[in-house]
Amino acid sequence: MKLPSVSVILCSIFVCYLSHSIYTLVKLFKPPQCSENPCFHSYFTSNQDAKLQLILFTSTTSNPISSELSKISTFRNFDYNNDFKEVIKLDIPLKTRRNGTLFLHVILTTDDTHFEWRLLNKNGPTVHTKIRLTEYDLPKATTFNLLGESTWSTCLPARLSFFLNRS
Repeated sequence: MKLPSVSVILCSIFVCYLSHSIYTLVKLFKPPQCSENPCFHSYFTSNQDAKLQLILFTSTTSNPISSELSKISTFRNFDYNNDFKEVIKLDIPLKTRRNGTLFLHVILTTDDTHFEWRLLNKNGPTVHTKIRLTEYDLPKATTFNLLGESTWSTCLPARLSFFLNRS
């Protein structure tokens, strides 16, 4: 019996690779059917009349504890199907004014529960998102500020007038 050549072996490996890649792409875009128990479904599609509340907090740390939070507002009967526009005034903490970072924590949870920060992971259908509103800015050294204001450019007219008035 004659052994297959190297090119036949490489071509067959390449065909197997291509078929596996196509199979992977098909699995990626075609979700599997739910047959086992438990089967998870989207909360919003299964509960069209779900009453939700939107809660807004600010903090100076990314993962705060309850005492580091400042509650901004709560919007009960929040409708996620409609646009939401609201002007909210924030009190900027002293730590943020001294070049600190300020985070906005947005929490969407069911309207029937009283929300507590320490029970965030136990509240069932709850979504938590944090947004960085401000960011700590490192001070720039004056030696690298070549295009900015300098003492030489502010003193230049006075020095020119000194040389012009000398004659």
